[in-house]
Amino acid sequence: MHTGEFAKVITNSIPRRWILSSSIFVHDSKLNVDLSDHGNPTPGTPVTIWGKWEGENQVWRFEQV
Repeated sequence: MHTGEFAKVITNSIPRRWILSSSIFVHDSKLNVDLSDHGNPTPGTPVTIWGKWEGENQVWRFEQV
């Protein structure tokens, strides 16, 4: 299982702690959730794990539904 940069974010039944702000940090790591392809907003663009950097592809907006 690939758990570093470029790893795809997938769901499973194992609980994982996340830290939410304008970025989504992987708890106890230096990794963030990242929209691949330089933040391509097209539906179906893979969401991956990547090291923190100042890019739009690591900024997320949360909306109440």
